[in-house]
Amino acid sequence: MKVLHVIMVFVLICSCGKKTDLEDNKLNVTSDVFMASQENYSLSKLNDVPNLNTDLKEQFVCKINKIVNSINFEILLERNQFINLIERISSNEINHSEKEWLVEMLMKYRLIDKDKYFYSVTTYTSNEISNLLKKESKNYYKRNGLPQSCKYVSYNNKKFLTITKPLDSIECKEEFLRRAQVIAPGMAVTQATLESAWGNSRFAIEGNNLFGLQFRFSDPSEVLTRKYCLKAKQAPNRCVFKFINMDDAVREYYRFLNAGTYQPQFRKIRGREDIQITSCNDASTMIQGLTNYAENNNYISDVLQRMDSVCQMINNCLEN
Repeated sequence: MKVLHVIMVFVLICSCGKKTDLEDNKLNVTSDVFMASQENYSLSKLNDVPNLNTDLKEQFVCKINKIVNSINFEILLERNQFINLIERISSNEINHSEKEWLVEMLMKYRLIDKDKYFYSVTTYTSNEISNLLKKESKNYYKRNGLPQSCKYVSYNNKKFLTITKPLDSIECKEEFLRRAQVIAPGMAVTQATLESAWGNSRFAIEGNNLFGLQFRFSDPSEVLTRKYCLKAKQAPNRCVFKFINMDDAVREYYRFLNAGTYQPQFRKIRGREDIQITSCNDASTMIQGLTNYAENNNYISDVLQRMDSVCQMINNCLEN
């Protein structure tokens, strides 16, 4: 596909209360809404760290950029493997372990029972979620074999549409590729600097939350019972996600954009074949898809305004 080729070029250039029942630990089906934290965002926008020198900012940028590129490479491998296996299904040339892997990918990107396997980061680490998916995919395949179809929810014009297509159909393949796709480092790193005040906001320091990701509970007491929650001072019912490290924070950011119910617009714009990624600044088109990311109406313009300086730092990472 043309998109895959474009992205490969892009990666090269920009390398620049514990519960026993798993069901109770998943996010509510009708409330899968994550938004940029206003407390995080206001800190970064007001330049909360005036004494932070350029070297420290560049160190932060280079660290996040390295994580982003590592995850992007993993996704490219997933895409290629998925395409290869889907094309071999009809001839029955794939083995049991490959079928289990396919089931795992369908679970990861919410193409089987969208919420059943979408484990909450308020209870599990990224590594624990990965291990749970491997376990669940094996159990699923043992019980049901390879699914005959993919099923996903599309959100458009404030309406949810449930779509079911044959597993080896073009539609299923295209939906997987829309979800299992890389994110431009220029966009991801710029958002991290903006949302976390260059890694110095309260949520970044106390919980490695670099992207303002959070979940709103109807009952504020839920925030206190969750293992990986930070309480927002101005909104006691909000659980601002707490991560064990920066890598986990970036991986959840990817999971939010690539599999989040409210992010089809972002995935649609990112998947356009006319997007040409030849430099860090070309992430500007992808950024236009962040309409449902933050509560601030000027969020997209704020990201775009900062991106040029961040991209220069990313280029410096490559030179050093």
